[in-house]
Amino acid sequence: MEYKKIIDDFIKEKYNFLTECATNILKGKKTNPSDLIAELFIYLYDNEEKLNPYIDIDMLLGFSVSWMNNQARWTTTPFNRKYQINIEFDESILTDLPDIVDEDIDPYINDLKRIYTDEQIDKIMKVNEIVPTLSKTNQIIYNAYFNEGLSYDKIKDQYTFFKRNGKKIIYYKSKVSIFNLMSDLKNEIKKKL
Repeated sequence: MEYKKIIDDFIKEKYNFLTECATNILKGKKTNPSDLIAELFIYLYDNEEKLNPYIDIDMLLGFSVSWMNNQARWTTTPFNRKYQINIEFDESILTDLPDIVDEDIDPYINDLKRIYTDEQIDKIMKVNEIVPTLSKTNQIIYNAYFNEGLSYDKIKDQYTFFKRNGKKIIYYKSKVSIFNLMSDLKNEIKKKL
């Protein structure tokens, strides 16, 4: 059966149960359970390769409930970052503030202003100025980790880093060596900040 059809049937069959689970998971929080359900459905549709093993052993429901629970529990998950920004603020305060979007400013900075403080934006802009001055190796690591979002394992699998020591070439092939390169990168950025 086609993957999308399997997910469609699963959603139709288990929608009420998943809604009840989302309501219980988000009990006491301001987030609407339908937002969590929507994010689950998007995740299910976009991750066929990851979910096929769960479908094969009839554990898609168990996976879905666990996924929703983890998304709601941890503050660093994409769901919480998307739906719970500024949750501590009283919404009436926001109506008194002037609109922070300035059409004369770069759209990139406007997007940053929606999420970060001015001090954080200054640091981000300084880092953006520092990156082109980094060594080629550090630029590649920076781009792979921070822009592409690759883990240390994926960086070591996709890139080959080496150092020449006289005539001998030393390759960085382990997760630990990538960690060490990342530490060097962070130290170099901190020195220039």
